[in-house]
Amino acid sequence: MARVARRGLIWLGWWCVLWPLWLVFVGAWDLVDAVAGIAAAAIAAIAALVVHELGLLSFTPRARTFAGLGRVPLQVIVDFGILVAALARTLAGRPVRGVFLAKQLPAGGSGHEAAFARALAAVAATYSPNAYVVDVDLERNAALMHDLVRNRASEAPL
Repeated sequence: MARVARRGLIWLGWWCVLWPLWLVFVGAWDLVDAVAGIAAAAIAAIAALVVHELGLLSFTPRARTFAGLGRVPLQVIVDFGILVAALARTLAGRPVRGVFLAKQLPAGGSGHEAAFARALAAVAATYSPNAYVVDVDLERNAALMHDLVRNRASEAPL
């Protein structure tokens, strides 16, 4: 019975993450999209549970890996303001030139946890509309980023 309860909690945990993620990605808040999201999240949660049960997910991410992600939603809002200001400057005849820069990735190494930490940091840094990851160089443990307007906070959590 405990094994069934554990599986149920794992499935529920995945579903609780995937359904809101569906709603955010779809960008619509109507009944049809909500029901489609419920179904899609349920199917994806089953797939995640199967992967977990087969032992294909060979590690469990540590909580500290997610520590820098709390500021990402606020930074998306701040960066929207930065982009509106850049658009206003461009319309006023003062075009904005973006910059490419290399940023050090948070975790070196070749293990699963290090790879997950690098991927999570790159994805989180790309949510900002002002900065996004263009490429990842594993040999140098660095990410090539593009900033429309240079702003260190836009590159977080890198």
